[in-house]
Amino acid sequence: MGSPLSPIVANIFMEDLETRALEMSPHKPRMWLRYVDDVFAIWPHGDCLLEIFHQHLNGQNSSIQFTMERELEGKIAFLDVQIERQGTTTLTSVFRKKTHTDRYLDFKSHHPAKVLRGVVQCLRVRAEKVCEEGKRWKEIQHLRQVFRANGYPEPVVKNNLRGRPTPSNTTMESETPPKLLHLPYVKGVSERIEKMCRPLGVKTVMKTADTLRSRLVKVKQAMPSSKKKGVIYEIPCKDCPCVYIGETGRTLEKRLSEHKAAVKKNDPKNGVAVHAWANQHQVNW
Repeated sequence: MGSPLSPIVANIFMEDLETRALEMSPHKPRMWLRYVDDVFAIWPHGDCLLEIFHQHLNGQNSSIQFTMERELEGKIAFLDVQIERQGTTTLTSVFRKKTHTDRYLDFKSHHPAKVLRGVVQCLRVRAEKVCEEGKRWKEIQHLRQVFRANGYPEPVVKNNLRGRPTPSNTTMESETPPKLLHLPYVKGVSERIEKMCRPLGVKTVMKTADTLRSRLVKVKQAMPSSKKKGVIYEIPCKDCPCVYIGETGRTLEKRLSEHKAAVKKNDPKNGVAVHAWANQHQVNW
């Protein structure tokens, strides 16, 4: 969990599992849509065969066990989409869990203005893509109230909840990719640098240098250098600029102890010992 490869590996595994499961099943769903490990399916063969199919899925791999949720009163949620069945048609809208708090990035938080505008625009685009025409207006009105509660000024909410035309693919492909400048975000300063870079064709990308997560969350304790294996190390001399550079497949701690023993014994096969004794120099361990 947490690795960028996790979704890719999960997708490869699930694609293999679902291909075998669907090919071997005598009764198949009319529709089978999967996103990583969430599946939306339409089953036309009745309850009894549905239970058998569910058992068939869970028999593919003991580590992968599917749970099943059926539609209730003609409604079912898939990811963040609420699907409502009305006769032979379906209506879609945005789905929110009962525990959803409608808390988003506060307008007073230390973020660039375009990031704050992007939060509004992102949820507007989701409403446009997910909601049917009849439900879209209701979702936009809900977002308007939500962003007011999160401290967003009315002009920011109004302007960014309006739909804007998307540039065509041909226009986007013909444009020369801009040069990028990554900057730590400092309110007031970063905006001025961005303004200066714009006429030069340089696009600025802001990033937060210091976050609460970086301060509080430590995934695992770093291994001390002395315990690491397969390292390249250097041992400097206290009395002159000479440096011994070595490589070891064992731990650094063990290799250094061998060098120290060699110096004590004046081992002629050890480069550190030869230098220390020949020049009467001290080693900076």
